Amino acid sequence: MRALAEHLRAPVGLTVNGLGILPADHPLCLRDAGARNLEPRHRNLGRNLGAWVEQADLIIALGTRLGERTVRAWDAEPGRLIHLDLDPQVIGRHYPVEVGLVGDARKGVQALLDLLGKDPGPSAWSDAEIAGEAQADEVGLFAAILAALRQSLERDAILTNDMTLACYRARRLFPVYAPRSFLSPHYYGTLGFAVPAAIGAKIAQPQRQVVALCGDGGFLFTGQELATAKQQRLSLPIVLCNDDCYTAIRQGQERDFGGRYTGVDLENPDFVLFARSFGIEGVRVQSRPALERALHTALQVDVPTLIEVSLPEFEL
Repeated sequence: MRALAEHLRAPVGLTVNGLGILPADHPLCLRDAGARNLEPRHRNLGRNLGAWVEQADLIIALGTRLGERTVRAWDAEPGRLIHLDLDPQVIGRHYPVEVGLVGDARKGVQALLDLLGKDPGPSAWSDAEIAGEAQADEVGLFAAILAALRQSLERDAILTNDMTLACYRARRLFPVYAPRSFLSPHYYGTLGFAVPAAIGAKIAQPQRQVVALCGDGGFLFTGQELATAKQQRLSLPIVLCNDDCYTAIRQGQERDFGGRYTGVDLENPDFVLFARSFGIEGVRVQSRPALERALHTALQVDVPTLIEVSLPEFEL
């Protein structure tokens, strides 16, 4: 896919589960294909991908369902679409295709490269356009937390996500450089995914750094798996963003129901004591430097560490 993009000089929009297929610092990378429309106030984060779709003379979709979560930022249907996927039921389900290709993505892309030949013709996209999109940035609470994570981790580190605001921002703000290193329950939206997914990733890739990122609500679905992580002697920082609330759901109720809230406020345990009850370290941090120090320490030990980020008290 990288060879195809470079051959065509074509910008690449990545779905959430495709992050890392093209490194985030590659000059053709546009990052997450569906993250721009999560909230209206985030539409200024670079150019909305819908604008790229509208202006493109051709979209080549590889291994994607083009489902609602992926195309939520698209304001128009793609004019011309080549869709390659292993599942024939996916092709043409959401958008009409000019060419549908059923098969393995690697073999299919190689076949396209072979057919293109040496000179595909000039590209209409300017380097400045693509660079401006790739360099878009944000400041704020979650940006600081995600920057601390990225600063503390190696390039091929694996980040597992849950369904929480920090992870929604991570799709846009956490640069991913390696394939299959950003694990997200994006399609089914499974609360509690981050901790067991991190355990599985660390067992499968023990030589790589693995961090679980979750919210307080999601953590309570599977937090008992700290016992498994300790038993397996896994070096596994778990970064838990706590604001005693299902905040994303609360925001939806505020937006859609005039602030009539139900079932969103949480009565959480003391998460530091919860971790220590399993015989592992628990620490509460309230600033980016403290988070970076906690991550550094947690990555040096062979047991999990719970790092609670107190969101209301967090200092930028």
